[in-house]
Amino acid sequence: MWQRLTHPDFLVFLKVSYPNTLKRRNLNWTEAEYQEQLFRLRHAILHADLTVDTNLLDETGVIFCIIQALNNRGLVQIKAKSSD
Repeated sequence: MWQRLTHPDFLVFLKVSYPNTLKRRNLNWTEAEYQEQLFRLRHAILHADLTVDTNLLDETGVIFCIIQALNNRGLVQIKAKSSD
């Protein structure tokens, strides 16, 4: 589906365990439904430029990983702030 809607320059897959989906989003789904979602996402998972395991990261950590990967690929430039 991700290729039908758009052709991203950089594809990121955010990996999360089934128990964390229940904690973070208060989802009412079964582990079988979670596994079905992973099955549906298998093509995107295989073609992702970056996979971030979010299980031990907070939002800031996830963003940092993505920005660092984009910076390493030359897709964004992050400059350190000067201490004027």
